[in-house]
Amino acid sequence: MTSKIYRPRLSVEISPEHQLALQKQLDHGMQKKLFNIIVDDVVKMLEKHGRNFLAAVIMHKLSYQDYTSLELTSASKIKRREFENGNSE
Repeated sequence: MTSKIYRPRLSVEISPEHQLALQKQLDHGMQKKLFNIIVDDVVKMLEKHGRNFLAAVIMHKLSYQDYTSLELTSASKIKRREFENGNSE
């Protein structure tokens, strides 16, 4: 009997323009890494700030650039800095 490993997935509809822009800007395999980082950051912000964070993002009062600078762990900041400098895994 073969057991399948369940891997949760996040599926969201995006515009054709966004799809083309992502394909143009991201090398093969980078989309998964990028969105895993984004999901990690969002989960941390929700745990720390709750629904206020969610409301601020939905109402466009807080951008991704704003909330990634809101006291994430120093390890996350270091990893993000290494990635931006081209020293990622």
